[in-house]
Amino acid sequence: MPLTVPAAQAAANVASCLARGLPMLGNSPVVLCGPGPSLLETWPKVADLARQGAEIWALKGTWRFLVSQGIRPDVVALMDPHPSQVKYTAGAPAGMAWYVATHCDPSVFEALNSQRVVAWHAGRSPHVGPGDHIVSGTRDILTRVLAILVYQRRPIVTLAGCDCSWRPLGGSHVYELARGFLDQEMIRTVTHEGVSWMTTPKMGEDIQLIVQLMADRKDDPTLPEIEVLGDSLLASVARAWRAWSAGPKDRPFEYGDEFKRAYHRPMLSGLDFLDDDDLLTVAAE
Repeated sequence: MPLTVPAAQAAANVASCLARGLPMLGNSPVVLCGPGPSLLETWPKVADLARQGAEIWALKGTWRFLVSQGIRPDVVALMDPHPSQVKYTAGAPAGMAWYVATHCDPSVFEALNSQRVVAWHAGRSPHVGPGDHIVSGTRDILTRVLAILVYQRRPIVTLAGCDCSWRPLGGSHVYELARGFLDQEMIRTVTHEGVSWMTTPKMGEDIQLIVQLMADRKDDPTLPEIEVLGDSLLASVARAWRAWSAGPKDRPFEYGDEFKRAYHRPMLSGLDFLDDDDLLTVAAE
């Protein structure tokens, strides 16, 4: 690029800018906060990372819990097309950006009319052109937002409250869900490393995709480094994978037979985020 000032002056300008401590495009680490119960214990670490310059991203209604602890997220993400999702916009403080899937109900966009909104395609529709970018993943918003962060080339993504599980005697989320959201027939019990967890097949898909993303980073350093905070089934499986990856590789990584039996689904492989053609059947929260 031709310079309109001497090169030394341009270099001095760069140094001056960097001294301001501004966030850099695609360079800021992200803490992705989900509504899992471990967030009740890990939010002080989230606050510490925010003070160190990490961006805080919140899934759905998680932002309310964070704000109650003095943490204002930089981004809130919504994906479910059900009209009930507008409840997550009520009382939102100014200054948060909203990443909202284009298939979300019009009431959501109307409620956010005065906020900064970034729209993204979460699936195919007659209105999505062949050149439009579709953010793919499993059926859950967690992996969709991870795909956005991969696209943005974020160096580190720390997962907080992205448990993909809950303890048998504990609550499943940090905020109350609509009755019937968690289909009782879909709930599974999985014991991993001697600890029992409640989970669902959809959450199992998320765990497999996240662990695969961790594995693929060894061959593609442009992918983010994934860190998992708290105590959860996802954290347990991630620890097991890290221990295996540091070993001799004399056997493939195994999730365990009980894990497989609980989900009744084939294990995922590769970083090929799953296309979701039936987006409009996503369960309402």
